[in-house]
Amino acid sequence: MKNHLRDPLPEGQDSLSLGERVLRGFSWFALVAAIFILAHPYTGVRHDGILYLAQALARLNPETFRGDVFFQWGSQDQYTLFSPLYSWLIVRLGLGHADVTLVLLSQALFLAASLVLVRGLVQPGLRGFAMVFIAGSMGLYGGFFVFRMAEPFVTPRPFVEAATLLAILLVVSGRRGWSIVVLATSAILHPLMALGGMLYWWMYLLVEDRRWFWLLLMGIGPVMAGLAGVAPFAQLFQRFDPQWLDILLRNNGNLFITRWSHFDLGLIAFDLLVLSLGIVLAKGKIRIAFKAALATAVAALGVTFVGADLIHIVFITNVQIWRALWIVHWMALAGLPIVVLRLWDQGVACRLIAGLVLFSFLGRGLPTALAATLVAAIVFHYRERIALSSRVAWFAIGALALGGFVTWGISAYRTHGNTVYDSIDPTTDFLVGALSKPFPLLVLAAAIAWFGLARRNVLPAALVVTSLLVMSCSQWDQRTPLQALAESAPLGSHPFSRIVKPGDNVLWYADLLAPWVLMQRASYFSNVQQSGQMFNRKTAIELQRRKQAVEVLELQEYICHLMNNVNKKTDTCAPDLEHVQSVCEDAKGLDYIVLETRIGNKSVATWTPPVDVGGRRRYYYLYDCKNLAGD
Repeated sequence: MKNHLRDPLPEGQDSLSLGERVLRGFSWFALVAAIFILAHPYTGVRHDGILYLAQALARLNPETFRGDVFFQWGSQDQYTLFSPLYSWLIVRLGLGHADVTLVLLSQALFLAASLVLVRGLVQPGLRGFAMVFIAGSMGLYGGFFVFRMAEPFVTPRPFVEAATLLAILLVVSGRRGWSIVVLATSAILHPLMALGGMLYWWMYLLVEDRRWFWLLLMGIGPVMAGLAGVAPFAQLFQRFDPQWLDILLRNNGNLFITRWSHFDLGLIAFDLLVLSLGIVLAKGKIRIAFKAALATAVAALGVTFVGADLIHIVFITNVQIWRALWIVHWMALAGLPIVVLRLWDQGVACRLIAGLVLFSFLGRGLPTALAATLVAAIVFHYRERIALSSRVAWFAIGALALGGFVTWGISAYRTHGNTVYDSIDPTTDFLVGALSKPFPLLVLAAAIAWFGLARRNVLPAALVVTSLLVMSCSQWDQRTPLQALAESAPLGSHPFSRIVKPGDNVLWYADLLAPWVLMQRASYFSNVQQSGQMFNRKTAIELQRRKQAVEVLELQEYICHLMNNVNKKTDTCAPDLEHVQSVCEDAKGLDYIVLETRIGNKSVATWTPPVDVGGRRRYYYLYDCKNLAGD
């Protein structure tokens, strides 16, 4: 029986003309690129990108940011050269162009590095689908939805991920020295991400030859540096005190794997299943790569569990070695078509396992996918004892396909809920968001590959994927009007900056980009600023104090924000004046508050962005704490 799961390649490759070969190669390239773009839309400066931007701006305007709580006791900027490069680009290109340039470059490098490593590991005929799985995956790893592969915002992580993939190719090819040179060089951009690559590098060598255990002796260096009090290795002998630990457990739970949810554990379970199956079913270098990835997962999770969760060592917690799980996920995605193909060729029961594995990919992390992962592992273990009729197997596979469709529908509906208020075109954004999920992307890729490329309909397939690529590129920029405005406006040009003096602290509700970028002023508090509080106790304590001082006001503003959005008005609801006054009195160091709601005539300035959001014009009100306290 002919197997249709391979990368469709007409029998008799020599019969293809040069033009057909070129079109076929272009079709696969355009298909993978379109899927990658759809799955990684650009949404502007967000997530950790805001922090990296602030570190770059702090180099350009140190006086403004020196008093910000995020920088007050130092940041991790001292361990990377990324911020100087970012600030250099901002000066020469402007913020918006610098941001887009870095995002495009990082995404292109990640995709190119993935392609070269896939070519080095995966057999011809399956490389296209390996790239489809890599490009179409959500890429989540770790806990709490914090990190994903190839993040589509400015961060050094995708650059280091690309370097790590190149380093893996080098070590697989036997060039160990050059491999570690690439990893060490990438450490100047993001040491923590490079450390994960170094762990995989070591695990790969151990799988080949256990005598590489001697590299454990390299740990003597950090230990000696810690005993000598050299930062950051001095934290090897420091444990989180109860107060600091309690703050991290509540606000940075992704650091501790015992705090991860069943969704987070489901992410790992899928990757471990695919790698385990790959070790049994695959041969050659990729089998060694699978073993190294599995060993990397065990080592990273084990060190984190003992050092962070049990002993609470500051240094081990902060290096976040579990970030190496992105490599584990990448390897699982690259090996997924190999596993599915091998299973499909081994009988009825194994075809059911293949269906379970694909379903686990489509709903990776969800309870149903976790259940499918566990069932797949059990059935594979007892595959030789299970007598399963072909009809039952096909019925189960059909049910899994229907389940994948339903799961996608639920996910798309939830996406719609997130595009109601802050979108230029909610309908278009909903359709693009729904299409960017793994289920439709995989179905689309399979349809183009089978009905187009496998049947030598190369020209129609090329036209279809070209149209898909053009459409995906046109929808790549998913920024809201306010985000686009923030990135295009001159730094510090906001009208509130004429009132708020440099050095004053501003609490801007639900926005960190506005005070840091538009106003070029210090932010009093934002949840994003808590991202670095595991590195410094004073930062954690002060942020917790500020959070407690303003959390009731932020809750009131959140409720009013929802009510005003629903009613498309600005005065449906407003926080209580007396409570705002008490916040100004109790929140030591707070100078100004910016809200989207009007409290009487107490504001000292009003700003209306020159763009509509969600069908209405927004208004922002600046309140001077000194004036409010004097009323």
